[in-house]
Amino acid sequence: MNTRIGLLLAAALLANVTTGRAEEKLFAQVIPWVSPAKDAPKELQLKADDKIVALGDSITAGGGYLRYVEQVLAANYPQLNAPKITNAGVSGNKAENMIARFDKSVLAHKPTLVTINVGINDVWHRVNKPHDDAVLKTYRDNIYYQHQLDVIPDRLSLVVGFTFADIETVTDANLAYNAPYGYLGTTPTTTAGATDLPGSAYLHRYGAVFHVTKDISLYGLEATIFTPGTGFDYNNNRLPNVTGKGDEVGLKTALWNGRLTSTIAAFKQQLTNQSIIGVGLNPYGLGYYIPIGSTTTRGWDATVALVPATGWQLLLTGYRGTVRDQAGNPVSATYGNSWSFFTRYDFAKDTPLTGFSFGGGASRMGDRYMTSSGITFPNGWVKPNLIKVQQETWVTAFANYQFNRSWGVRLNVNNVLDKQYPMGLQSGVTLDPAPPRTFVLTVSYNL
Repeated sequence: MNTRIGLLLAAALLANVTTGRAEEKLFAQVIPWVSPAKDAPKELQLKADDKIVALGDSITAGGGYLRYVEQVLAANYPQLNAPKITNAGVSGNKAENMIARFDKSVLAHKPTLVTINVGINDVWHRVNKPHDDAVLKTYRDNIYYQHQLDVIPDRLSLVVGFTFADIETVTDANLAYNAPYGYLGTTPTTTAGATDLPGSAYLHRYGAVFHVTKDISLYGLEATIFTPGTGFDYNNNRLPNVTGKGDEVGLKTALWNGRLTSTIAAFKQQLTNQSIIGVGLNPYGLGYYIPIGSTTTRGWDATVALVPATGWQLLLTGYRGTVRDQAGNPVSATYGNSWSFFTRYDFAKDTPLTGFSFGGGASRMGDRYMTSSGITFPNGWVKPNLIKVQQETWVTAFANYQFNRSWGVRLNVNNVLDKQYPMGLQSGVTLDPAPPRTFVLTVSYNL
């Protein structure tokens, strides 16, 4: 496989993971949210229409910093067609949860670049608990074959791939206070030992690309999915393996010499043995999952990038879809629609306003559901299983002036409308609120 994955680790460092120098340099420029960065690298590992997946916990699930990354990429590197970032954040996740769902949440999207933000839950879930010397090890043995066949040269191509995935997760520890799966008797004991959780599956991937013209192409993809179950339920029973299938068809365009590019896709994904995060701890002092059976996700998403005139950039993204359990009900920690808009204008060098640029953007998420567990309702109220979370429109704006090669000044305004709403959610009672309207004035000097 020619997929290149760069890893950005925040709040925790995962052993045996290396980050490519080019990706490090890219995100070193992205993190300060200064655009256009005068010393931004000219050549990047990313190319037009590459895919980015952000793996993380509730901070990622809220999508706040991802919107900044999309805006910075669009502003600094418009030639990339500003790839839309797939949000693979799940509230409450720790490192082991992300390892367990890595295939389903990350590799299934065939990303070019992956960012990982992890560590907050790993810390606070163990506050005031004994030190845990557990070492989580994951062994992966994969045999993969892929072949591309040009049925009609420059017109129709077929791709076929097969994988045998053999994944084994081992926790070597004497988990006296939280021995998952391996406790003796009805309560945890000091004699509980290691766990060994193997799983394997045969997977396939079929795809086709049809070039209608040199600027317009159609594609279709079907792929099977497998993730071994490594979480546990309220009674400390191991969760079963997750299997499933994903289908996607789409249209890609690059019109007007690349000034108008777009990707529009419809998708459907069916997964077995799904679960949602439980509220609080189980009787053994651990966070746990609640099995909900199978789920079906279907919908469409689109990204459109337009350069209407020299110096003017527009980026629009949209998504609408549903995530339903086997009874047809919405699933906790999911959302049904989202949209975002970003624009930027740079005055030309031969005008009186040379060096001045301005722009801004807006985004919104809708039909966002969260479990009602932990919420106390007034007497006489019928407690629903899920609540729909209030959402607002997040608006940002900026103005930037570069006096000369060395001096520059920039004003950023975040949450322009000063809306109050939950950006990230761990449960119905634990949330990350949106920050208030904030003005940031930055004066920079480059040697």
